[in-house]
Amino acid sequence: MNQVLAMIIIGATVLSAEPTIEQIETIVEQIHTKRNGLNPALFDQIAEPFVKRKESNQTAKIIPVSEEPREKIALHAILNKKAFIADRWHKEGDMVGKYRLVYIGKSGVVLKNKHEIKRIFLKQTKQSLIMTKEGTK
Repeated sequence: MNQVLAMIIIGATVLSAEPTIEQIETIVEQIHTKRNGLNPALFDQIAEPFVKRKESNQTAKIIPVSEEPREKIALHAILNKKAFIADRWHKEGDMVGKYRLVYIGKSGVVLKNKHEIKRIFLKQTKQSLIMTKEGTK
């Protein structure tokens, strides 16, 4: 009973809080009145907000990417926070070739070295799916 009475009182206060047409018209008039802005003479006194970089005589060095063949890394399985990569089981923190294994998820791993990050996912093939008949245990 007290909850119903409290809801009625709250509802009445919310409904009575709506602005009247006169209040809305007053607000609109205040919006349309001309406002005084900054005097244009004061613009010269304002500090420059943008930072300018100093020109330098240094030139960028272009380092060619080596044409070494990239090693192929394949993820074959994930089990108990271990990943089967390159014919071995690895845990987080292990080195896999030139990469460190930094994360093992449910369907993929993240390998990282100084220059790149690789995300490798399990391949879903028909052979990796186990088919069961309905109704069998």
